Amino acid sequence: MLPGTLVEVGLAGGTGLVRQVEGPAGAPVVLLLHGWATTSDVTWGHCYEALAEHYGVLAMDLRGHGKGPPARRLTLEQCADDARSVLDQLAGERTDIAAGYSMGGAIAQLMAKRHPGSVAALVLCVTAARFFPDTAAVTARRYAIRAAESLLKGVPQRWRSRLFERQVRRVAQRRQRVLDDWSYGQICSGDLAAVAGAAAALRSFDSRPWLQGMELPAAIVTATEDRVLPPDAQQTLGRLLPRAAMTRVQGGHDVCVSAPEAFCKALLEACRSVGACGRAPAG
Repeated sequence: MLPGTLVEVGLAGGTGLVRQVEGPAGAPVVLLLHGWATTSDVTWGHCYEALAEHYGVLAMDLRGHGKGPPARRLTLEQCADDARSVLDQLAGERTDIAAGYSMGGAIAQLMAKRHPGSVAALVLCVTAARFFPDTAAVTARRYAIRAAESLLKGVPQRWRSRLFERQVRRVAQRRQRVLDDWSYGQICSGDLAAVAGAAAALRSFDSRPWLQGMELPAAIVTATEDRVLPPDAQQTLGRLLPRAAMTRVQGGHDVCVSAPEAFCKALLEACRSVGACGRAPAG
């Protein structure tokens, strides 16, 4: 059983459930943002207890994923606004670190850009400033995925769920990954249309023009054997944020579940490296 409690929060257009794990009194708060097509419990669940020894923990499911609110048309910017709202409702004025994994890393970056002062530091795990090259093929693929997102919204949810599960199992088999029934249930609890929208949004994400102007303390966790998002792309964040602490963990893009102990150790090291810095009041 996972630690903590599920707290309902009101967000634009609906409500979501956020896992809250209490840490030491007055401890900084870490907001955890999960990767594409998964949930916070799958991405971060192995690390909750270790983090809670030092920090308060808030783990939110993003729009259209798991226990997150519905998404009419998912954008990363809207997810970043949701993240700010969760902190405002649940973290009070305590120190905050936004930790994002893969797609969650993009959302953490956008959160810092759109809401200056909303967090005191960033921990960017297995993520990048740009996920896809700016090519005609990528642009065409983005439009195709957005079209699929629109079509899927016209399909009954029960059929979307079946299709989602079939796709998840197919990908896992192709990558020779074995997921337990709980993990399948977590992942397939999302909305396939929203997950498709997230895939399209990632194809246009590019923080390079503005990320290097940020002065937030930051730490970067790189998966050294990642074949989905090459380590070079992850390490580019270190060049854009030259004062960022760099931590490496041996594993692929799913290192959070394939090597959870090593990933948790790297995550804790990254959180410690950014220190404790105050958060500006909401407003």
